[in-house]
Amino acid sequence: MMRPQDSDVVHIVSLADEAYSKYLCVTFLSILYNLELSSEVTIKFSTLDCGITEKSKFCIESCLQSMSPTNLEINWISPPGLYLEERFGSLPKQLNKLATYIRIDVCNLVDEEVGKIIFLDSDTLVLGNILDLWKISLENHHTLAARDLGFPRFKYRQWKVHKFPRAFQQHHPETPYFNAGVMVIDIGQWKQHNIAQKAFKEAVTAVQEDPSTLECYDQDPLNLVWKGQVKEIGLEWNAQSSVFMPNARMAQEQLDTRLAQYAPKILHYTMPHCKPWVKNCVHPLAGPYYPYLQRVEQDFDKQKSVVVL
Repeated sequence: MMRPQDSDVVHIVSLADEAYSKYLCVTFLSILYNLELSSEVTIKFSTLDCGITEKSKFCIESCLQSMSPTNLEINWISPPGLYLEERFGSLPKQLNKLATYIRIDVCNLVDEEVGKIIFLDSDTLVLGNILDLWKISLENHHTLAARDLGFPRFKYRQWKVHKFPRAFQQHHPETPYFNAGVMVIDIGQWKQHNIAQKAFKEAVTAVQEDPSTLECYDQDPLNLVWKGQVKEIGLEWNAQSSVFMPNARMAQEQLDTRLAQYAPKILHYTMPHCKPWVKNCVHPLAGPYYPYLQRVEQDFDKQKSVVVL
């Protein structure tokens, strides 16, 4: 079979470790289930593998291929050896893990021929046609992203209950602060603007000044590099948990959240107590997640007895 041209391939990238392997599968499965796919387009899922077992990889591949046996490629990107520790070991760990920082380096880890990717966190559920997001023009921007509605950190950097990198003081309070859980990335532009290295430098500088200031791990450094120069997409493409829990402060942002609330295309289960798989989840739209999770768990259970060579 001939390999499709890169222009005919929709590259979707996520990251996960073993603990998030089922939730990664849910994200990818929801894409396939809600996809309006033309015969000329191939979907390629690439995962920045931060410790997923071979058994779980086999289960994920079996589950996804049962949904879409054709026009689908699955790729595992395993950073070499001690890459995470050597590259990011000096930075604070999120839940004792360094995996979250790997998205900073995504432009250097995907295949060289890849020109554009959709990056999705593995705590997302895609309810819309992902091709609609893929078709949005970047218009010479290096990144498409939605605002971080829950906590626009440039604006609220004076809050004493939180800490912020000193570099935040160099930016106007109205500088848009974006959520890095859903992005469309021009790989060439990220390389041209040296975004990965600049973001890493911002992270290291913040840690050297005060490690406790890097509350948002990879997202703060990326926003410091972006300086608001990101093409903004609607919150329906990254409907974070805060969209469904409005308060007076969020109302002041004057962002249109109606589409995100009533017709979300990507649900992003931010905040620990809003993850659908946790006990006593409080997210009002956890319900749509459960059929996908049930399907994934059934497939994982079915493959338990299969020997993976």
